[in-house]
Amino acid sequence: MCANFKKEIPEVKDLKARNYGSNAVVDVVLSIDKTLDFYEAHEVATEVELKKLQKY
Repeated sequence: MCANFKKEIPEVKDLKARNYGSNAVVDVVLSIDKTLDFYEAHEVATEVELKKLQKY
C-alpha cells in the first residue's frame, strides 16, 4: 500500500459488476493523472481497491 498516497481519488470512467459463480466481480476503469509513472499509477489503483475492500 502506498504510504504517501496524497492524490485525489481519480475519476471513475467505467464500472461493471457481474457474478462469477458465488463471487461478485467488479471492473473499474479509473482516469489517473497522466504525469504519474506506471508504478505510481498502479499504487493509486491499489489504494482505491484496498479502500473499497475495507469498506465493502
